[in-house]
Amino acid sequence: MTEILEMLVTEAFLSRALIVGVLISVCSALLGVSLVLKRFSMIGDGLSHVGFGAMAIAAAANVAPLWVALPVVVICAFLLLRMNERGKIKGDAAIALLSTGALAIGIMVTSMTTGMNVDIYNYMFGSILTMKQSDIVITSVLAAVVITLFIIFYDEIFAVTFDESFAKATGTRVSLYNMLIASLTAITIVIGMRMMGALLISSLIIFPSVSSMRLAKSYRGVILSSCVISVFCFISGLLFSVKFSSPTGASVVCVNLFIFIFFSVLKKIFEIPLLSKKRYIKNIVAVLCSFVFVFTYISALFVGELSFSKKSNDRLNIVTTAFAQYDFARQIASENADITLLLKPGEESHTFEPTPSDIALINECDLFIYGGGESEKWVDSILDSSVKEISTIRMMDEVKLYEEEHSHGDESEEHHHEEIYDEHVWTSPENAILICNAICRELVKVDSENAEVYILNTEQYINKLKTLSEAISNTVSL
Repeated sequence: MTEILEMLVTEAFLSRALIVGVLISVCSALLGVSLVLKRFSMIGDGLSHVGFGAMAIAAAANVAPLWVALPVVVICAFLLLRMNERGKIKGDAAIALLSTGALAIGIMVTSMTTGMNVDIYNYMFGSILTMKQSDIVITSVLAAVVITLFIIFYDEIFAVTFDESFAKATGTRVSLYNMLIASLTAITIVIGMRMMGALLISSLIIFPSVSSMRLAKSYRGVILSSCVISVFCFISGLLFSVKFSSPTGASVVCVNLFIFIFFSVLKKIFEIPLLSKKRYIKNIVAVLCSFVFVFTYISALFVGELSFSKKSNDRLNIVTTAFAQYDFARQIASENADITLLLKPGEESHTFEPTPSDIALINECDLFIYGGGESEKWVDSILDSSVKEISTIRMMDEVKLYEEEHSHGDESEEHHHEEIYDEHVWTSPENAILICNAICRELVKVDSENAEVYILNTEQYINKLKTLSEAISNTVSL
């Protein structure tokens, strides 16, 4: 168990995921109770789709997605509230209209501009393991705003949650506090999309709330137990994801689902009696503590020996993203290195999402070789979050790049165009020679004892590439 805790602290990408995940889990749990009780829980799903549409437009315009999505989602939250209060279209119908419309716009913009790249994929399914330091700062500030406002206006939120008519009769500005709940929900949805993705963020609002309602009877009890369950499910899902290299967001949702089923069955079997407030609180604490103990014990059994990339021999540890780099490294390093290929054959590079074990392999390797193109933006986040300096080779830095011009709109005298670089630099034998020389130089630096072997292997492989280049030239000249 101590190894798990040490890993969460020492692995920077896990530490960042833990901080962000706990903050978002608390915010979601606080707001989820009111939304579920007001029968407005699906607003999370609707606003997440709106957030996806806004982020897709921001990505197409090459501006910061968060600062575009945040005001748009807040405005749509107010719009949904107004439609529900005064419009002819109310409740789930209003959410469905707005969410599906925003989602359709996002898909249209994506298909007509950037396509389904890594950024868009992350907005849909979440990418909490590749968050940067700036993401933590932004999330912390926004989460602090949500939690602070919820605590300050706790009594008013409680009043409008249970009986709006009575709250209005006592002088409470119901519409104002409904707008507050909507705006706090919008902020939580936007900052949570990076963690869970647009398709799963609503589960973080609903599951802890309905699970806690199986335990507690008072509003405050439901709020507190919901926060505990939400944080617990996130940490458990994160550990499960680390162990089995599963998607983090989906793992968190699955744990939430298991907790909901567990407490539902527990309630049916035991029907904990409400003898007294003090006794009931003790029962709740006992159930939670027993569950935490059991789960911790099970976690220690299957995660206790977790180690991502411990060396079992004295050979170098090389990690590559795609097969081209893998093949170059294999030809040059020969038997002197263990080479890991992250992108499995047939896997789509533009939607590749690194698992926790992939990130740990990169952090612990002796040499990391990657292409560096548009499809590997996730690499920058991992390298930025690493606690140690990693020896890397970015293939696009070793060769001459060629620009491809893509025009959008009508062909006119003045038109805007986007310049991008071809990622497939290894397809040219001349470029392959330059890349192999770069790999050889880096291998000699990190393992000088086998320098002669690396140099000899490189010379032999380059001779084959030169022969191939000549054959291609002769064929083309015919």
